[in-house]
Amino acid sequence: MVKTSKFLFKRQRFAHFGIVSALALSTVACSIYGGIDNGPGAGGSGGSGGIDASGGAGGIVPDASTTGGSGGILTGGSGGNTGGATGTGGATGTGGSTGTGGATGRGGATGTGGATGTGGATGTGGATGGTGGAGGTTIDAGTGGASGTGGAAGAGDAAGAGGATGGTGGAGGATIDAGTGGATGGKGGNSGTGGATGATGGAGGTMDAAPEAPPPPGSVFAVGSFSKSGSTGSQNVVHALGQIPKALILWTIGKTNESQSSGFYYGIGISDASTSYAIATTARDGVSPSWAIRRIASKAMLMISSSGANAIVAAEASIPGWSATNFTLDWTTNDGQPSVVHYLVIGGPQVTAKVVTWLAPTAPGMKTVSGIGFQPEAVLHFYPGWGYDEAPGTNVTNAVIGLGAMDKVGAQWAIQAGSVHNVSPTVASRAQRNDSALYSYTDTGPAVTKDAKFVSMNADGFTLNFTTANSTASHVYSLALGGLKASVGTFNKTAAAAPASQSVTSGFQPGALLLASFQTTAQTSGTSVSIGSFGLGASDGTNEASSAVVEDDNVATSSVESIDKASKVFIKMNTAPLDAEADLASFGPTGFTLNWTTNDSTASQMCFLALGAR
Repeated sequence: MVKTSKFLFKRQRFAHFGIVSALALSTVACSIYGGIDNGPGAGGSGGSGGIDASGGAGGIVPDASTTGGSGGILTGGSGGNTGGATGTGGATGTGGSTGTGGATGRGGATGTGGATGTGGATGTGGATGGTGGAGGTTIDAGTGGASGTGGAAGAGDAAGAGGATGGTGGAGGATIDAGTGGATGGKGGNSGTGGATGATGGAGGTMDAAPEAPPPPGSVFAVGSFSKSGSTGSQNVVHALGQIPKALILWTIGKTNESQSSGFYYGIGISDASTSYAIATTARDGVSPSWAIRRIASKAMLMISSSGANAIVAAEASIPGWSATNFTLDWTTNDGQPSVVHYLVIGGPQVTAKVVTWLAPTAPGMKTVSGIGFQPEAVLHFYPGWGYDEAPGTNVTNAVIGLGAMDKVGAQWAIQAGSVHNVSPTVASRAQRNDSALYSYTDTGPAVTKDAKFVSMNADGFTLNFTTANSTASHVYSLALGGLKASVGTFNKTAAAAPASQSVTSGFQPGALLLASFQTTAQTSGTSVSIGSFGLGASDGTNEASSAVVEDDNVATSSVESIDKASKVFIKMNTAPLDAEADLASFGPTGFTLNWTTNDSTASQMCFLALGAR
């Protein structure tokens, strides 16, 4: 439709719709506490060899060092036992002394270095392995001691030092046959592998770690509803996110209950805490000529209403802050009505969100929007229709709302619905495309004014191709989301009799679902179709919220109806009264299932944005 007169109204609103979106990240920390053990004690010395029996055995204490016994007449003394145990290794374990030559005296057994340090920081491996006993002196050569094995690696949090060099083998026997020298000295300990700051481990010491809390989810979502406060000032709204939000979407049609009634104050707003924008529209029922106004503001929520021939601000609020349990609205203007406001709040440690404002171009071509700071997974576009190039805070004729979505693989959809101000008979229309991310047209004519197709998600924003763009700029507010899973798509509502179950594929298990529709069958031709209908709803799997508005076309006296529910995920009202409504039955591994508790036989085209944890 061609933009009719623009004029600044003082403040008022009749119908309005608001959405705000915010994300929050929260982290969970866990503490680990390591135990520290003391090192090993000193080892005992071996006994002396017998006259013609075996040599005395080495000391039995497997700690710092153990000296082997002297060789007997027949058998050399046994080598020292195992060196130091875990943690800072025992001192050098000394092998058995030289066997004093028994027949085929055998050298001391292998001195084994300290065992693995399992302790904390820089756990040191065991010291040098024991020295093997010397060879026997008669008959056959005494066999040297076997290889001393160095201590194993320290396994503390920091890099544990490796064990010292293994013990030296025993010397060869002295007579008859050449004594075989001791075997090769043992290998040093392997490199310690470990973390950062463990304590020094003692013998057999192990780290006593406190139980770790599970990591926080990658992204979380909460849908809810609340009644607007009746006065100016702060209003705290409790949400179930459990983390500080990253983005918030708010919307309302100005109703105080779930009954269908005339007129609407449609408000929709978005926020990332630092930046917020809102769009409001309103249309009056039962007047001739028609009365329809729109307005934008740098606020999280905006509602306008009528006051005689003028439009006034009924309510508007900013977001001074939010936490893991609530968000705060600061109402600078408030009409005192307990209007129901719905929200979708998004958070999570991996999630990023950014709200940006930009002007649609005045000529066809590529349009890159930057300054987002990350590569989006999905982007939602909110716009007040064609030709709104005035500064925020200005009332402009015609009640128009536009909403578009796109994901990183190129799926997209766009909706515009609205009505013309000061005409009789009425002019009300709508359009919906699943091959555009932004679509706008004149309310009279009609003629397409902006048509933008997805091109790419970039490292710092996104690019659209405006295949159609007239010479008038217009405001667009975009909410970019990253660090989560996102799927944009369309499907045709089932035409089966209620109750009717309908499953839709999104490619992953959603945590939140946003539904929108222009409430009729897929548009295959033409710029727009008659009747100004629009529906919006959401669910987090437990809570639901939805709104629907409709204005009849080509009637002498305006007919405007709306309905709002916190008990349904979506309401279809192509013509009053409502035609269909649905609950979210479930989120599944690859999509979602709707239960149409009331349903008509028209397969209207539905648009969705599914969000999930990555």
